Amino acid sequence: MNKINLFLIIIFLVLVLTENVWAKEIYYGSSPETVKLVYGQSTIFRFYKQVRTISQVNRFEILPADANDPDYSVLSVNPKFTTGMSNAVFILSDGTSINLKLVMASKGSQVAEAMYDFKPKNLLLENGEENSKLPVVTEIELLKAMIRDDEVVGYKRTKINKGINSHFKGVSVTLDYVYSGKEYNGYVFLVVNDRKSSDITVDVKKITIGSPNMAVMAQIDQEVIRGDKKESLLRVVAKSSANYEEILFPISLVTKENGNGTKSEAKNEK
Repeated sequence: MNKINLFLIIIFLVLVLTENVWAKEIYYGSSPETVKLVYGQSTIFRFYKQVRTISQVNRFEILPADANDPDYSVLSVNPKFTTGMSNAVFILSDGTSINLKLVMASKGSQVAEAMYDFKPKNLLLENGEENSKLPVVTEIELLKAMIRDDEVVGYKRTKINKGINSHFKGVSVTLDYVYSGKEYNGYVFLVVNDRKSSDITVDVKKITIGSPNMAVMAQIDQEVIRGDKKESLLRVVAKSSANYEEILFPISLVTKENGNGTKSEAKNEK
């Protein structure tokens, strides 16, 4: 038995006996997670299920951490390249796909971890972990997750499908989803332009929820929503004490002369 195999077996036993003492936890969703590796250094990946298949990993040597007692939920990863980045997809026994962006760090770098513990965001939410133990999610991270249609650690995602008063004739708004959290709430609205020949725009910088204003930031997929039933998703992050029924949408018509987003109405139509 060479020294490398002996070292890996020792690490494996430590992992089994001491749980997550030294492992960096990665909470994964549908978007790729970045993991840093070092050429010439073995890194342990641990999953909550056995790994069934791995794709796009020809630039790595991936083996069970303990060759004498193979467990495909604990793997040793050794990169075959010294610089750059490579994508990899790990498929677990329950069909879960884990998309990773494997980035090479310089040898001796302090940013690369020796062990990574991969946990699904959904499982973490279902287990009811205390908010104090969850990663801090900023308002911009919440908004990005809403754009990607991801689950968010520490937030409950609820389907609502409720009509909301747009306060603008010929424009209908439906609240599709609510992300409920300790510090922020996230709202996903569907805005539909029911006007036959008039285009509209929504000034996301002027969206308000209540008084004082509880809205923090917003994003819309289509800056100009064309007439005749064209639609766009609108996402709003607000403080957790906000009431979505108090939201006001700054909707305006777009002039047809230039079509460059110039507003012909400064106020909403009641």
